[in-house]
Amino acid sequence: PAWKKADGAWSACMRAAGHRYATPQDAQEGRDRREDQLRQLLTGGADADGPTEREKRTAADDARCKRRTGYVRAVHAVDVRVQTRLVAEHREELERERARVRDAVRTARAVLASA
Repeated sequence: PAWKKADGAWSACMRAAGHRYATPQDAQEGRDRREDQLRQLLTGGADADGPTEREKRTAADDARCKRRTGYVRAVHAVDVRVQTRLVAEHREELERERARVRDAVRTARAVLASA
């Protein structure tokens, strides 16, 4: 819910700036800008390999909206909560894996030292 709320606030900000994206990932994919890219490629625009003006505006508006809505802070907090919970739930498995890796490193060092 918190991530969706952050997406919603960001999306509303982007809508106010003239864009129609539900999430930052949608803006990054930029399906709506493919026509611009194709046109630029076909016409050999001044900078066919560079970003279009629309892409530049979208990127600037994206950054502005993330700052205004606190998007990065909000999704980071969600991510930290989820990771903390997952680590706690899987602590034993993680500790076993850590021990296995330590043993493998110790064995590899011994093999290399004896070579």
